[in-house]
Amino acid sequence: MLPNNQFTQLLQWILVVILVGGLSGLICSLFSLHLSTIGLYRDQHAWVYILLPLGAFLVQSSYYYSRRNLARGNDLVIQHFYAPKQTIHWLMAPLVYCGTLITHLVGGSAGREGTAVQLGATIAAQFKLPILANNHHRRTVLQMGVASGFSALFGTPIAAIFFSLEMFRRKQIKLGGLLPISLAALFAYYTTHLMGINHSHYPVSTFPILDIQSILWVLLSALLFGLVAMSFVGCLSLFKTQFNTLSIHPILLTILGSLVLMLVFYFPEMRRYSGLGITYIQQSFFHPVGSLDFLLKIVLTTFTLSIGFKGGEVTPLFFIGATLGSFLSTLIPLSTDFLASLGFVTVFGSATKTPLASAIIGIELFGIEGGLFYLSSCLLGCYISGKHGIYIHPSRAKSLV
Repeated sequence: MLPNNQFTQLLQWILVVILVGGLSGLICSLFSLHLSTIGLYRDQHAWVYILLPLGAFLVQSSYYYSRRNLARGNDLVIQHFYAPKQTIHWLMAPLVYCGTLITHLVGGSAGREGTAVQLGATIAAQFKLPILANNHHRRTVLQMGVASGFSALFGTPIAAIFFSLEMFRRKQIKLGGLLPISLAALFAYYTTHLMGINHSHYPVSTFPILDIQSILWVLLSALLFGLVAMSFVGCLSLFKTQFNTLSIHPILLTILGSLVLMLVFYFPEMRRYSGLGITYIQQSFFHPVGSLDFLLKIVLTTFTLSIGFKGGEVTPLFFIGATLGSFLSTLIPLSTDFLASLGFVTVFGSATKTPLASAIIGIELFGIEGGLFYLSSCLLGCYISGKHGIYIHPSRAKSLV
């Protein structure tokens, strides 16, 4: 029989798992429903693109006047991980929730992962139970929030567990925290099922034979995917650096940038790059797509996020990788659906520096038959893309504490 103090701690952990996993799953389910409705409305009513300046004003002004540095998003979550006594203000959740919906309504080229991570992390950071006086426990609960948000949004609970571990890039992983992180991710995942959420599915029916020739083609593809991921990270950094050097009020900068986007999306053929682009991702699995699709998505997504719109980078990275892989199938003797799936996971893993989570996403979404290919490609892609990713490096996060 457990002593009273251990029994009390166990009850607290059970409560935290249920609340973090359940609330993250519930809120992310509502977010997914709203995002789908908004995306469908935008696709059916092209006039909403003229609202880009208004959307820019609403998103940027809400963050600017909150005066809490919440616009740093995922970087703030990582910084909080290294300074767990600080608290992520609860305003982060409604700001990123509404900001992302507005971004997608008016046609911004952005994702949703950043929103899910920030929602889960904000929920997790609000708890003040006695067990959370310990810094290690506070870090664990924050990872529970990240894993829950990712699991709920993408429907990949096992990958979400590894993502929450790799995102913070710690040299040592406390195995004792794996159980509550795993339970919270699974709890969030099944909460979305109870809410009737259908996660995106991508068909892969043809996997290559595991031989030398196939491995060499996969490694060559991984090299290209890694270079493209590095380009995405570099482009995002370049835009942000250049915009930060301008002596322009951030609200005005966002509005001016939105006018550029409005001009781009005036052309119907460019609208495939707005929003999540999931329909086009799915099409890329069935037949080869254009050679410039991945490049245009890189530019438009990094520009959208750099001028102050909200969302995330992950789904755009899926888009970039899948369309590049799909196009490569015209040059490489591997099937279109397999190369699209390979690019899907490798570009994401290389840009986020989460190769294990990315390989597991491949297994969960596409099938275990490609597991070795996905893992090899993600590891090589991460190496080729360099040490910098889209998330703040731990050394810099510590220096900001």
